[in-house]
Amino acid sequence: MTVPCLVGGLLLLGLGVRLSRTPEWTVLVGSERARQEVCRTVYRKNARRATWCLERLLREGSPAVQTTALGVLWNRPDLHERFVPRLRELAAAADAGVRAQVLELLSQRGGMEPSRWLELAAADLRDTRFREQHPQLLSAYLAKACDGTDRAAVEWVLDLLPAPAFDAGGALQDLLRYPDLLRSYRGRLAQAYATASRSSRLFIVAALTAIDGLSLHAQGPSAAADGPPLERFTVEAEWAQRIDPNFQIDMQEGELCILLGEGAGGDHFWRRHEYSTVDIGKAFYTFALARGGTYQVWVRCWFSDKCGNHSLLYVDDRWLQWRDAGRDDYVDQLRVWHWKRIEDAVSLSAGNHTLTLTAGDDGLLYDKVSLLPVGETFDAEAPPPLTGLYGPAVPTGVSLTAEYQSQCRGTTQTLTVWVRRNSPAVAGGRLTLSLPPPFVLVGPATVALEFAEQSPLVSAAFSVELPAGAVGGEVEAEAEFAAEGSAPVTGSLVLGVTCDWYTTGPLDPRSPRARALRQRTSLAPEDLHQDWHPFPTTGYDRYRRLELEQAYGQSQDKVIFLYTEIEVGHAGDYVSLLTLDDNGYVFIDGRRVAGRSQPDVGEGWLMVDRVALTPGRHRIFAWVYQADFPDPEGPDAGRHTPNHWVFKWLLREALHRPAPDLRSVPVAPP
Repeated sequence: MTVPCLVGGLLLLGLGVRLSRTPEWTVLVGSERARQEVCRTVYRKNARRATWCLERLLREGSPAVQTTALGVLWNRPDLHERFVPRLRELAAAADAGVRAQVLELLSQRGGMEPSRWLELAAADLRDTRFREQHPQLLSAYLAKACDGTDRAAVEWVLDLLPAPAFDAGGALQDLLRYPDLLRSYRGRLAQAYATASRSSRLFIVAALTAIDGLSLHAQGPSAAADGPPLERFTVEAEWAQRIDPNFQIDMQEGELCILLGEGAGGDHFWRRHEYSTVDIGKAFYTFALARGGTYQVWVRCWFSDKCGNHSLLYVDDRWLQWRDAGRDDYVDQLRVWHWKRIEDAVSLSAGNHTLTLTAGDDGLLYDKVSLLPVGETFDAEAPPPLTGLYGPAVPTGVSLTAEYQSQCRGTTQTLTVWVRRNSPAVAGGRLTLSLPPPFVLVGPATVALEFAEQSPLVSAAFSVELPAGAVGGEVEAEAEFAAEGSAPVTGSLVLGVTCDWYTTGPLDPRSPRARALRQRTSLAPEDLHQDWHPFPTTGYDRYRRLELEQAYGQSQDKVIFLYTEIEVGHAGDYVSLLTLDDNGYVFIDGRRVAGRSQPDVGEGWLMVDRVALTPGRHRIFAWVYQADFPDPEGPDAGRHTPNHWVFKWLLREALHRPAPDLRSVPVAPP
């Protein structure tokens, strides 16, 4: 070999060694799986590097890689415009999943003429199976096309109501905005109730209520309200007509409120909303305004820390975007009830509106919500008059509050069911709780409820036992409230059996034991004899997380190893939902199925993966690393909450649907 060739070879070798540690190298020469994995880091690169990678990933012939790369664009809206030409091409891709992703992106971010977008979306949505697999696109189509005349779009949704796996809450809620369009389908809706899925039944009751309520109150703007239309009002936050998990009604410092607790997750809008956490808490308030104008919105709230103080607000279809969040971090009052204006000026027409209250992150509570015209001075000592916001066109609501969403074997907890009536005419009714095994209801399943004269809210507490030898996974507890002369209404909450995790406890990552375990991808039960012990029950929080610092104390630069076992009843393609802080991996029978190893991400990133599992028992091995960050100083000293080293992993059929044939089984003690 000549000297120049030798030098060139050595340079290329050196360059290859350096490049092999970059996303660019993986994009060029990596396997399909590696290119999918690299998308977890590409979104964090500067615009030039991210663009270079995405251009090549989106040209990749594999639909799996293209779909994952499209997910990066959800997190990088600044790059959307430069990829619009490529997105238009991919809107006609052969793979249906790629087309659905692209059309959702173009719907949210623009880049295609509305008429062309509707034409392409409709071509796919005519297929029933496609609609069932891509409910987000169906919802986006309805938002654009359902102007009160598109009967085909209504038919598409109603065709899916009998499907047991159908879960398209967004699409169903979009249809509820058009009760006049639904009116001609009243008979079909009533007939479908008996065989519909739970989420479909919720929609059917809401649709029938809206149809009948508007028929009884057809005098215009007051259709949603029993009393006169309003110009200003205050409502107790827990009086929301509908509350979605993980918001739940609870007590804080003597105030009944809605709570999105530490660990509950939030609507991380800088990610892809529904995929930012497993459950995004929302509370809905429907009201009728007497006159159009510009209004301000205030909340009486309680914030845990500067990572738990970001309120988000929607009015009808509009997101009132979070502004100047950095300033809020420095001026917000923490750990005290106080009033805060979360919207300076929103233009509203006379008539019906729905205000949706949610949160950018967890650890915050709402006690009251007030709306009043701009120009009026808000007085915290004398806010606008309190009103129940009754509305016969909005159904009575049912929500559940659990002490623990995953329960330890051999324990009993209280499950509280809340009923929010839609009219003062509803004086009471009967409440029934259905609790699938292995959970056992201690006491009667049905109780009589009676509303106090001035309150739209009433509750009942049920005692739920999980036997010591129970074997099971996640189930839906369902509560049904039936008032005389009204259709029954339901609410539900997913309850689970806590996995029997065994652990090493925190280890120095440089210790010989930690180094050896980091080389492993699987364990056998006999390995547990080597100084493994059950994870402390005190380390489980109410939202299914393992709070590692709560179990072992504040930690920095530590790694912990975990082991448990599950049993699968039927072969299937399951959804893995993983959140952790800071880094780690999950292995099933020696195969890595989820995780990440990258700095500066935190627990806000929900990692969604597909996992194919065969019937039988499977061994789960995981590790989680807590980075060596210095303790915060000033107002954040002490970390306030033990949420800096956490692990939560779920296996489900879908994001919000448990897998009935997947069970957490006890592990034999070492």
